[in-house]
Amino acid sequence: MPAGDGDALTRGGLLQLLYSLGERAGVPDCHPHRFRHTFAIQFLRNGASAFDLQMALGHESLEMCRRYLSLASSDLAAVHRKASPVSAWRL
Repeated sequence: MPAGDGDALTRGGLLQLLYSLGERAGVPDCHPHRFRHTFAIQFLRNGASAFDLQMALGHESLEMCRRYLSLASSDLAAVHRKASPVSAWRL
């Protein structure tokens, strides 16, 4: 049941809201961690370092950031292959 005016939003209520909004927007598996994951990948794609990401996400070690870093790095490699003038030479 949706929260009324003045009612606190519970964890379950937030999840329900996100699932509902995700369904309406056509976004599968919409949950809070997906937003965190998307933020992390975009943060790295936009030039932030792994250390910056560690601080932004509040991780104690870089180990947790490695997942995001490897995803962003593979994106970069794919973009490089597609956009690089050298790749077009097909040497």
